[in-house]
Amino acid sequence: MNFKIGKTGASDYLKLFYLVLSVILVYAEYLRNTDFLYFTKPLLMPVLFCLYLVNTKKKSVNYYFVLVLFFMWIANVCFISADEKMLVLGIANTFLSRLFVLILLLKSGKRPKSIPFLIGTFPFVIIFITVLQLLNDGLGDAFYFVLLNGIVVILLGGISLANYFMVPSRINTYILINVILFTFMRFIVAIDFYYLSVAIFRPIAILIFSVAQYIFYLAVVGMNQDSSEKIKQ
Repeated sequence: MNFKIGKTGASDYLKLFYLVLSVILVYAEYLRNTDFLYFTKPLLMPVLFCLYLVNTKKKSVNYYFVLVLFFMWIANVCFISADEKMLVLGIANTFLSRLFVLILLLKSGKRPKSIPFLIGTFPFVIIFITVLQLLNDGLGDAFYFVLLNGIVVILLGGISLANYFMVPSRINTYILINVILFTFMRFIVAIDFYYLSVAIFRPIAILIFSVAQYIFYLAVVGMNQDSSEKIKQ
């Protein structure tokens, strides 16, 4: 008997693995089982990377997205530890990951006009200022990385919200949902680390993270497909 798994089958198995792994991580975060997290959490981004490769032609691979996943993978590992130095390193790698998200969007031509962009940044500026005021005294060495992260999130928020209102396409919807979810997740993580630790915060954060990253993967795959169709035309 010949058991061959095609691209569609491999993609389905990877999607299922990603889902199961996400559920396991939510439970592990709730238990705060560090040993189990060190074993499972580093698998999440590589699984998404493999899923992306299976669903993308070799010539269409977006290396900015690969870098997004790489730096987020490092950040995930760093955030498992409660050590302050590892936390700062995690925030730094999160900044690099979101920076490459920004570069990816700009390189893909998603540059809104000035007025819609400025309007789009407004809610994200309010959220960031609120969080910064709340956490300022406890940030310590992480302050500048948090500040840089906030600036990138504001830029991403302005771009995604402006693009969605100007052209409410499927891809722009995915990108906006990703930015909103990621902003909410970072808010929860920051509160948990620097202000008030509640048992349910980390499980919620990893659930939001898993969904947000998968949605962004869908957006990037959609952008690849659109680019291929334009080349054919």
